Amino acid sequence: MRFKKLLCSLLAATLMTPALFASPISVNLQGHPISLNESPVLINQTVYLPLRSFTDALGYSTNYDKAHQQITISRNSTLLVALPIVNDPNLTGVLLQDNHTYFPLRLVSGFLGYAVRWDGSSQTIFLTKSSQLFKGNVKQLALEVAAYLQNKDYAPITTLFDETLKSSLTAQDIAQSFTQLEDVLGPIQSYSFLKEGSFDEYTEADIVLQYAQTSIGLAIVMNDKGEISGFHTNQYSPEISLPTGVVEKELTFYSDKAYPLSGTLTLPSATGNYPVVVLVHGSGPLDRDETVYNIKLFRDLAYGLAKQGIATFRYDKRTYAYAEDLAGSTTLTLDEEVINDALAAISLMGDTKDVDQSKVYVFGHSLGGLLTPMLNHKLTQDNKTSVAGYIMSSAPARDLSDVILDQYKYTISLDTTLSAADRVGYMEQVEYFVQEAKNATMHNSGNPLGLAGFNDLFWAALNAYDQKAEALKITAPTLITQGERDYQVTMKDFKLWESTLKGKDNFTLKSYPSLNHLYVSGTKASIPDEYLFDSVADENYIKDIAAWIKAQDK
Repeated sequence: MRFKKLLCSLLAATLMTPALFASPISVNLQGHPISLNESPVLINQTVYLPLRSFTDALGYSTNYDKAHQQITISRNSTLLVALPIVNDPNLTGVLLQDNHTYFPLRLVSGFLGYAVRWDGSSQTIFLTKSSQLFKGNVKQLALEVAAYLQNKDYAPITTLFDETLKSSLTAQDIAQSFTQLEDVLGPIQSYSFLKEGSFDEYTEADIVLQYAQTSIGLAIVMNDKGEISGFHTNQYSPEISLPTGVVEKELTFYSDKAYPLSGTLTLPSATGNYPVVVLVHGSGPLDRDETVYNIKLFRDLAYGLAKQGIATFRYDKRTYAYAEDLAGSTTLTLDEEVINDALAAISLMGDTKDVDQSKVYVFGHSLGGLLTPMLNHKLTQDNKTSVAGYIMSSAPARDLSDVILDQYKYTISLDTTLSAADRVGYMEQVEYFVQEAKNATMHNSGNPLGLAGFNDLFWAALNAYDQKAEALKITAPTLITQGERDYQVTMKDFKLWESTLKGKDNFTLKSYPSLNHLYVSGTKASIPDEYLFDSVADENYIKDIAAWIKAQDK
């Protein structure tokens, strides 16, 4: 009897002893090998994977729940499974052996949703996640992709693409893009689900990737088969709460009944008639906040000026509000792009409660600053709305085509991936479009879009316009500001304004050494990637504008 008991004891011990494979075993995830700190083992003819290194490699988190004697596996704070710690391989759970925890391969499919295939000839475990597993669950799909990105594991992502996306976006493309982001923003530290929505047969999930320096949005579009049809980063700016003592009102207006626009009046909450500043955008389809990646200059101006007792009105640009209708238009004019809607917004402030109709100011940024003298000309002709003053912010004094040419020269100089021949070829194309823009006339209407995506009508109108000559006709108080770190509109333009307006007492010019094109402070030369950082406009700049406006009342 003692012999029989001993034999059973020895047999049990043998069954519980991890056996190493004859040759090293490898694990392949979505066609891509992953490395494990400890080797898988074989117990009772069942393959066990080292829990910690396996889940780390897949982007999961494991925690020991001492109170319940279990191991939890989660992703991005979402609990996926809780398994008891067991010492019998016949029980379902996490096996504890030699101070290491092991996870049965058979549970990988059941709990984590991977299809498992064993190839004995190559001693390889193949794990795949079919798009069918995500069908109807775009949130799970998006979080899976975010985990791969955090682990810099790009190949598995492309296996979830539909055929169209597979043909246009490779794992190498994804790796290059996200490596460049990491070079600027630091590594991805965490990610979180933001929202989801549906359109036609597609669903989209938005994920926030939290980098060391800032946050980036990631949109994943899923078709009805559970495949990824769209994959791209997008703008994400954390919401900033409306300051205490500040209120906002939504207003609707139009210069063309076919294109009604919405805007926001921001002003102190206390009853009163406040000076008001109408904010006129730069070039391109921009929202009322003038959002550029993670920076919202107009929102920051609105909040900051309201705290100084000054109201603002900001609105969605027509090319933003009606992007689908107007994108790629070859007939959209400069008046329709900017002028008419800006004039309508100014007129609206001349007949709005809670603002002082005698103290309407216009703030034009970038293209809006370049066109401020044109707005003044039309307002003077119209003689309906009196403007108390203008702020021309980062306003080009040169031809816009020359300003854009300098922008391209600068940004191309930053791209270290281009060869010398590529740089020359790229700039030859840019210079061709610049020349076409300079040659544009009203007779070219209907021609394809040209420099910076604007058509010939746009460039023809600018070619017939001299902002310096028109600025000399302005009699209202005018402030011109410039960030000295600005690479889009540079100090070359500011100095031209200084020389042009010398002796004009109604003009005040001020530059800011630390500010860029969006009036964010910094110490290094400004680059496009700087706009990816979560930033706000410089508080002292906003206070200077407020002080200048208040000084006009004295």
